[in-house]
Amino acid sequence: MVSPEPPIRYYRASSVRRPAVIVVAAIVGVVALGAGAAWGIGRLGGDSTVGTVGLGAAPGEFADDETNSDGVASEPGSDPDVADGQDRPAATSMAMVGDSITDGSADAIRYVLASEGFDEITIDAVTSRRIEEGTGKGSPLSGIKSLYRLLAAGTAPDVWVIALGTNDVGLYDDQAEYRRLVTTMVEMIPDEVPLVWVDVYRAEHLTDTVVYNEILGEIVSARPDSAVVSWFAHASDPGADVLRDDQVHPNRNGTAVFASVVAEGISQVS
Repeated sequence: MVSPEPPIRYYRASSVRRPAVIVVAAIVGVVALGAGAAWGIGRLGGDSTVGTVGLGAAPGEFADDETNSDGVASEPGSDPDVADGQDRPAATSMAMVGDSITDGSADAIRYVLASEGFDEITIDAVTSRRIEEGTGKGSPLSGIKSLYRLLAAGTAPDVWVIALGTNDVGLYDDQAEYRRLVTTMVEMIPDEVPLVWVDVYRAEHLTDTVVYNEILGEIVSARPDSAVVSWFAHASDPGADVLRDDQVHPNRNGTAVFASVVAEGISQVS
């Protein structure tokens, strides 16, 4: 009989803004997150959708009558310290838009953030999601349209998290297209709300991956209360043991690492 694997152990580490941030050290096995927890995440290239909040209209379809910028987000506060991220109450709600990597790590993300006091965790993640391409009819709803849908529905978390780009690297010849995609999503998020973006790793498009991550870091770092956190640093380490055989999706250890990367990013901006 094969002995059961020991559970993954999450450890806390101090942070400047948030006193307890969960990170992973000496990861072994899988954390038990409740009966029926699904860890499978499917292939990036498929047409099926998994774990999405729902299919929404394209951005222009509700821009004129259903909602607008005034209806989506409140104006920034008048307190300059709060606007700069100082003395802001600790975040307790998060909304995240991602692809199959996020979907496969969703239970681990919820587990980590719940233990940090988050009581509202919205994760909209679907297999094969791209940033701009995808209508939700025969193809996964794009990240841009999903974010529009969440904003139109009144989703207003303390922190936004984006984890997209894995399915886009290698598909554009012009670096300006990567810049446009990232800028579009960043500018959709209300200025006063902190933002975390998880970078990407795609071994078969490594050069484009590096270019994309550099552009991502440049754009997000120019926005106040924002951070790019590195999944690439873990996924590209051959000794880290965080990827499945496809060298794209996180394995059981990897989902825990990915969750901790998200938690660390949130600690940097909240």
